[in-house]
Amino acid sequence: MKDKKLTIALTAIIIYVVLSSISMNAGYIWQALAAVVMSIALLAYLAVSRQFKEIGFRKLTGQDIARALFFMPMAVLLTANLWNGLGQDLEGRKTACLVVAMLCSGLLEEVIFRGLLFNAISQANTRQALVYTSITFGLGHIVNLLNGADLVPTLLQLVYAIAIGFMLGSLVLKTGSIIPGIAFHSLFNIASVFSNEAGLTRGMEIITAALVTIISLGYAVYILKASFKARA
Repeated sequence: MKDKKLTIALTAIIIYVVLSSISMNAGYIWQALAAVVMSIALLAYLAVSRQFKEIGFRKLTGQDIARALFFMPMAVLLTANLWNGLGQDLEGRKTACLVVAMLCSGLLEEVIFRGLLFNAISQANTRQALVYTSITFGLGHIVNLLNGADLVPTLLQLVYAIAIGFMLGSLVLKTGSIIPGIAFHSLFNIASVFSNEAGLTRGMEIITAALVTIISLGYAVYILKASFKARA
């Protein structure tokens, strides 16, 4: 059963990466459509297999939320994509499609990495699950190079993605819930739609990546040391 869960998780990662890359190169309308279809398919699979609760669709207690500092560090991180101002290319239909795509990608990536993959690996070792899912999540962004992204920004994204993955994985480990991660990831992605990437200098890219990494890892350490309700 454990091997089967891992196989399903890895298969989901491959399908998601491949379809996302193809649809991204096909245009923003196809990108949004593919994201919606994959989200529906994944949620349908969870419903049929009755895995929602097992992979972390659980409400947090008020005590857990308070001990998580009311997610204030995550709220700060949500503004990171806007530190260089708003972008100028905000044409209505394109923006709407990208917002939908980013909303769905946050859901998909959290369910796949912090849900299916984390759950499969944690059957044997929860610490390994935290480390492996964080690294796998970060490395997955290398595919952006195939979609035309520059090397340095992609490497910086890889670094802070691993840190964010570690932070979100820490929340799952301590609370047993992927809901905060889904909300954060979706909003973080949506904010990127409105970012001013054209005016972003290399120095600002490095500073932003460094701050996001530091805040994410710092918050992860706090979460791991804080006393949360034991995972059911």
